[in-house]
Amino acid sequence: MKRELLVVIMAIAVGTEVLAVAKDGNNQKKSETITSNIDAAIVDASTSILKFSPLGDDSAEVTGYKEENPTSIDIPSKVKIDGKVYKVTSIGDKAFDDCSSLKSIMIPESVTSIGEEAFRNCRSLTSITIPKSVTSIGKLAFSSCDKLPPLLLVYNNGTECYGWIGDKSKCIEVTIPKGVTSIGWHAFKGCSSLTSIMIPEGVTSIGYQAFRDCSSLKSITIPKSVTSIDNQAFRDCSSLTDIKIPEGVTSIGDMAFRGCSSLKSIKIPEGVTNIGGWAFYGCDELPPHLLVYDKGTKCYGWVGDISKCIEVTIPEGVTSIGSGAFGGCSSLTSITIPKGVTSIRDWAFEGCSSLKNIKIPESVTNIGNWAFGRCSSLKSIKIPERVTSIGDWTFDGCRSLKNIRIPEGVTSIGNSAFIGCSSLKNIRIPEGVTSIGNWAFEGCSSLKNIKIPKSVTSIGESAFADCSSLKNINIPVGVTSIGYMAFNGCNSLKSIKIPKSVTSIGYMAFNGCKNLDVVIDNKEQNVIIVYGAFNDCKSVKFLK
Repeated sequence: MKRELLVVIMAIAVGTEVLAVAKDGNNQKKSETITSNIDAAIVDASTSILKFSPLGDDSAEVTGYKEENPTSIDIPSKVKIDGKVYKVTSIGDKAFDDCSSLKSIMIPESVTSIGEEAFRNCRSLTSITIPKSVTSIGKLAFSSCDKLPPLLLVYNNGTECYGWIGDKSKCIEVTIPKGVTSIGWHAFKGCSSLTSIMIPEGVTSIGYQAFRDCSSLKSITIPKSVTSIDNQAFRDCSSLTDIKIPEGVTSIGDMAFRGCSSLKSIKIPEGVTNIGGWAFYGCDELPPHLLVYDKGTKCYGWVGDISKCIEVTIPEGVTSIGSGAFGGCSSLTSITIPKGVTSIRDWAFEGCSSLKNIKIPESVTNIGNWAFGRCSSLKSIKIPERVTSIGDWTFDGCRSLKNIRIPEGVTSIGNSAFIGCSSLKNIRIPEGVTSIGNWAFEGCSSLKNIKIPKSVTSIGESAFADCSSLKNINIPVGVTSIGYMAFNGCNSLKSIKIPKSVTSIGYMAFNGCKNLDVVIDNKEQNVIIVYGAFNDCKSVKFLK
């Protein structure tokens, strides 16, 4: 006989029956009536095996347990804490997380909220009552509770779908009941046996990683009522061949369909105003093309086989280039960006290792983190005058980059902004920059000279580490701190004067600068110098 698994609602309430659990073949399984007097009892917190914390004037939360390796717990509806009686309304985040001995737990009608990861990894848990009073269940509340009866958990008067609990291999064919309006975080994540899911009209949102790794799911119908698809909602659904996104959807989250390697077609509705980074990354069966949306104003980037992304012209009218737009497009040799683009988002050209030159229009005001990271063939680039900051890892690993001009309006250089730019020989940091981030120029082994402006107040950790060709550098009055390993390995440095404004010099700040004579302009010698700051330096002295 073909095995069926029909999942309906799990609605457990103290003093009532479990309305439905699962049907296996022709045998409907129903629980026995559960009764308890836990709603009547007042428990003293000082003698209880549970830990409690007041939430307000009259309510309290279960925060954990005192007894080692509890197997069965009844949560009371009322608790006395320091002589005052509180109503127990909540089970806190991680209250029973990793309680591997716990087999059963009773929750009273007073409870309205179950926190995030409240019962995560309770791998021995076989029985739990969830009353109708519960209106909120946090993320991953029952994650890895594999011994619970396998079923779909719907709560809050049938409006919220928590998702599958228990053995995920039993999740094969699922019908989400009418009345549900949202599908929660991780609802069916890892249900690799799931082949069919029915989502009713009325559902408006599909949560974070809701169907991630549902590798047997070939098709899904998203109802017209859905308006948003959260980050990674269908990530790595490797058997999914087609999906229709309804016209009411306005937002598709980061990596929403990433790794859907069998997906052959998808249509983006006109009403979509946001598509997150890498939403279709790895969807190599989709027709290769440039995706522009939101009435032609936003460039998502390349869709389909990235080896086909060689020469690209972004159309006029586009104002922003999305996160990861051309990330990993290692065959890209030419890109034309139109006037009017104001924003290049994080990772936009990361890993475009064949790109040698790029012209950024003067209209650009923002360049995101990692925007040109690992563009190892990039030789030159002009940063527009309106840009005010160089983000983290922006030019990480651009080892062919020889010259770059930082605009006058820039006030900060982010962490690892130019790390590994081993061909960079000269760079001018403009007045107005106040901070040089950690690892900002680490490994710029061809850099010979650099002038730090008077506006700078801090030099980050390893900011110039392993700049082995650096011969001259000034530290201006105004700098207050020199970070851990800031000039580590700068063995071509010969002299440096540290001004009296510096109050701290980090561990190994000048380690390995074997040719360096250091003069510290601080006759009171009240600067904090961490052990090893000048290890292997030629000489160190204080001005008198």
